[in-house]
Amino acid sequence: DIRLPNMCARPGTEIRYTQTWKRHFPQGSSAQEITKHSMDGSYQLDNFISSLDKLYGDQVSSSMSDRCHAQEVLAEMQFSFLCFLVGMNYDSFEQWKKLVIMMCSCDTALAKYPDLFISFISDLYFQMQEV
Repeated sequence: DIRLPNMCARPGTEIRYTQTWKRHFPQGSSAQEITKHSMDGSYQLDNFISSLDKLYGDQVSSSMSDRCHAQEVLAEMQFSFLCFLVGMNYDSFEQWKKLVIMMCSCDTALAKYPDLFISFISDLYFQMQEV
């Protein structure tokens, strides 16, 4: 509708979230591997965590210095939820939704990151209490 204002962020003012991988499977995968990785988000989660490692290295945050970078996935999920809920930022909702979908589609990562998924369920429970 032309009567509505154009709600675009000014360049340089948008929240810069960690990019999620658009491809859910490794390059050069067979059809069987593509299907496997499309059904299991563990590959995408591992890539997301490795991108956090590359971006921040050992300087993730002072409170997380004794933990795995996997916990930073929850930090970004919580931050995006907060920005959506309080700031009514639609990009934050989209980032939160991508992270929740990625976490909920993981199968093999459940065994690799059990503490991450326990915390994820707890965080998601309390976030749904706020909606």
